[in-house]
Amino acid sequence: MSSDNGIYILRTLTKDGKGFEFRVAERGAIDNLYYFDKTGDLLSMWDYFHDCPVIKNHDMAFEKAIEIGKDYGYTEYGICMKEIDKVFPETKPKCPDHGLTDYQSDDVCMRCGEKVKEN
Repeated sequence: MSSDNGIYILRTLTKDGKGFEFRVAERGAIDNLYYFDKTGDLLSMWDYFHDCPVIKNHDMAFEKAIEIGKDYGYTEYGICMKEIDKVFPETKPKCPDHGLTDYQSDDVCMRCGEKVKEN
């Protein structure tokens, strides 16, 4: 049986763009984060990591990943690092799919859950 999960370290640029910061989390269905690679979509990155504390040091991020991994035991993908050369958004980004008819159901964007049309 597939658990489809892993411990993911997200490396992004610091706000000044001169360094890196890290966020660490156990997540499943991480394919959604790789949507970023195709589109530059920051919403997926936000969804997966906005509730994670910021870690300023690469080694400390890996220590945190190992600690989280011990709590979960088995993960299908182990510890993986995702490097994105963007600043992590301070607030939830606008949904890039918002308003596309393929993503709408009952006037609600199926991706972000927000209402997209007025009745």
